[in-house]
Amino acid sequence: PMSNGASLTTVPQDATVAPGSTVQLHCVANGNPVPTVTWQKDSVDLDLTSSGVQWQPSTGTLTLYNVQTGSSGVYTCTASNAAGGDLASAVVTVAGRAVISPALINQTVTSGSSLTVICIPASAPGPPLLVMTSWWFNGRLVSSTSMLTFSPALVSQTGRYRCDLTNAVGTTSGYFTLTVQETPVITQSPSDVTILQGSSALLPCNAIGIPVPSVAWLQGTTVVTSTQQISVLSDNTLQIVNADSLNSGAYSCVASNAAGSSSATANVVVIGRVTFTQFPSDTTVVSGNSITLRCAAVAANAAIVYTWY
Repeated sequence: PMSNGASLTTVPQDATVAPGSTVQLHCVANGNPVPTVTWQKDSVDLDLTSSGVQWQPSTGTLTLYNVQTGSSGVYTCTASNAAGGDLASAVVTVAGRAVISPALINQTVTSGSSLTVICIPASAPGPPLLVMTSWWFNGRLVSSTSMLTFSPALVSQTGRYRCDLTNAVGTTSGYFTLTVQETPVITQSPSDVTILQGSSALLPCNAIGIPVPSVAWLQGTTVVTSTQQISVLSDNTLQIVNADSLNSGAYSCVASNAAGSSSATANVVVIGRVTFTQFPSDTTVVSGNSITLRCAAVAANAAIVYTWY
């Protein structure tokens, strides 16, 4: 029979895998006489009997088990017989998935402020691989760069974000939660009020914010504490009962949360009852002479108007 040189009908293909993987390289040759197939790694003969390496001539399959970064290299299959030879090579790359470093951490910002979060890969084992970055929020791609920017940050952007770093080996995901807070806004403010001694007054105060703000009352610079005359109702309304002059003054409603505070102030004037400090006295006078009758009175927070009968 006529002889012909060895030729490869199936050649090995490049492979990029993670450490611990199994790699199969296929190399099938035809020729007459039947070709001999040998393997080299990085131009050095490969020991096909060593641990972790298996060569099956019947299927033309070279199997590499539990590959590590040291398994990376150029694998060359050479087929030869007396009439000639043929060869082909494949690059095996053993590399880890990208590692996010530094790790993503939860973020809390105030509405309207700016924030940039960075998702970058640390050096992974093995040769460097091209890494693709993608940011996801509520199932939607929001960025394809390493930086995710919020400017300005909005309450609607509160939630959990995922960063995917993808290379030829696979994808690594990292997560962080963004909380966007809002400074309190007072939606119902107290109004100035003037009342009579012994009567009552209500000073309302409603506020919104994220997180929900707490409300405190000040009289001047002193925090209001509940007494028999003053109390703060469940809806944050300040109630004054049986008022007296000590209850007069500026009252401030202060709404506070982690993002800040806001306040509103109203003046309360308690008008006291009229109290006479001097009464006119009975007097006898000679006809035609002058006489002076004196009368004096006081009342808190009010001008006195005198009327004689």
